[in-house]
Amino acid sequence: MRENPLANTPNDRSNINFFEKGHGNILQAAPTQTELGHQEIQKRKELLKQQKRQKMIEKYGGKEHLLDGTKSSLIFGQTEGFVEYTRDGRIIKGRDMPKVILRDKQEKEKDEQKEKDEQKEEKEKEKEKDEQKEKDEQKEKDEQKEKDEQKEKDEQEKDEKN
Repeated sequence: MRENPLANTPNDRSNINFFEKGHGNILQAAPTQTELGHQEIQKRKELLKQQKRQKMIEKYGGKEHLLDGTKSSLIFGQTEGFVEYTRDGRIIKGRDMPKVILRDKQEKEKDEQKEKDEQKEEKEKEKEKDEQKEKDEQKEKDEQKEKDEQKEKDEQEKDEKN
């Protein structure tokens, strides 16, 4: 019988990286493992990019000329985006087009009902204000009338005394 080829390796196989060993992984058979492997590969790829960039900077310099975090369209001022405008300046087609929110019929009806309710409330508030204003005006008129009547009485009393 042949000897065990894995005699010197630990029995725990959870830390084996199949991507390093050259073994493929089937997505349907082990989706979590495949996803973790993909994330690991992306991390390595990013790390290698950074290392390569750092080596280039160390070797040739020019870090001040790099475009870190700035969009090239802002720097160079050119884009390939096509925008079509109407004569009055509204956008018909293009990247700056306003987004249209699609809603179902029930949501539209709810919004319309809400707007109607708000309008009714505003009208009621205005009506209450008008009524209060009328009451205040009537009260002022009544007070003024009472003052005038009191003046007339006072004048009549003065006339009677004289």
